[in-house]
Amino acid sequence: MKKLLLGMALLVAATLTSHARIGETRAEISARYGAGEQMRDRLPETTQFEYHKNGFTMQIVFQNDRSIWEFFKREDTDITDADMEGLRAILAPGRWTRDESEECWISQDGRLKARRAPGHPDFFSTQDIQAVKAIEDRHKADLSGL
Repeated sequence: MKKLLLGMALLVAATLTSHARIGETRAEISARYGAGEQMRDRLPETTQFEYHKNGFTMQIVFQNDRSIWEFFKREDTDITDADMEGLRAILAPGRWTRDESEECWISQDGRLKARRAPGHPDFFSTQDIQAVKAIEDRHKADLSGL
């Protein structure tokens, strides 16, 4: 049992060293992971880059050169509950509250939302709630003429 717990702790520690944090600049993230590869934009007003490190793929969405939304995927298997717990601990230390209606966790300061990506259980995402919502609100479709 001790060996299993030690193994899990080492896995989580390796996971923690390979991830960006919401609010970091593209330069900070690129210094840690390399240049990354630009991908299709996930949201208007943003750019998205993909990075690979320590057996993880990270897709980072930037607005005004700051990370606002991050997706994490293990390259060898689906992301685990232990991975998600470890990511939440480094992305926003402190208590996270589970919101069952939204199927997500909310950081103690209420700034971040974390969850398995809808429709992609192999991805875990974290986002700056206000930043993402502001972009979505600015670009809502006008349905009044339908």
